[in-house]
Amino acid sequence: METNVTVIAAFAAGLLSFLSPCVLPLFGSYLAFISGGTVSSSTQAPGVFFSARNFNAVLSALFFVLGFSVVFSALGILLYGFFLFLSGWNAVINFLSGLIVVVLGLNIIFGFIPFLKYDDSEKRCETCLPENSPGFNYAKAASRRGGTSKKQRGFLAAFLMGIAFGAGWTPCVSAFLGSVLLMASQSSTMGYAALCLVFYAAGLGIPFLIASFFWAGLMEKAARYRRFLPVVKYISGIFLILTGILMLLGRMPALNALLQSAMAWKAKF
Repeated sequence: METNVTVIAAFAAGLLSFLSPCVLPLFGSYLAFISGGTVSSSTQAPGVFFSARNFNAVLSALFFVLGFSVVFSALGILLYGFFLFLSGWNAVINFLSGLIVVVLGLNIIFGFIPFLKYDDSEKRCETCLPENSPGFNYAKAASRRGGTSKKQRGFLAAFLMGIAFGAGWTPCVSAFLGSVLLMASQSSTMGYAALCLVFYAAGLGIPFLIASFFWAGLMEKAARYRRFLPVVKYISGIFLILTGILMLLGRMPALNALLQSAMAWKAKF
């Protein structure tokens, strides 16, 4: 029976994904985009964190989260199925998977892979955002599209946008998602592999939903958060490096056994 180490690591990776430069600093723009521009801090009185006018945005965020959760779970099942055919190469696959995760962690800190450079993630996401929203760079996006309509979008559209987000490519999220996929691929069952991705989606989606409730009140605080991005970058890189080393050395099962023993010992008291 598998224990909680892998799913806890997957959930932590989801949280770090939310705190990355291409999610939290641009959260308001994502929320306005998926809800069709229905969210506005001007609709709330000073000191009010949530109003009924933004309820549509919260529901849109929920469907957006469901959309990328479906994609992440499907990716986990597909990759597990692929590695199942290579079951005779488990030792090699574990070593290579761990090595890749270590490289991804080092790249978050040092940025030596240009197209996965963590510090450029926010800039790369600018042209994905709606016009007149924080972080939007119209000059860069003008050649690609002519702005974003203010027309309210339905929940199906938000769900489809979540699927597009999950299947799309963002440098800082891809490092965590790729690492969790490699961890999930080493699970003993397909169901547990999917569960790892569900926990990753929960780590990314739950704070997204909570923040959508208090959007107007949190936007100013989110802007101040930018000063802490370098700290989050190093924490994220170290987290992936340590996870990769455990995978590379094949110590994840030992860590699982240790946690299981600790939980059994605690249950006695």
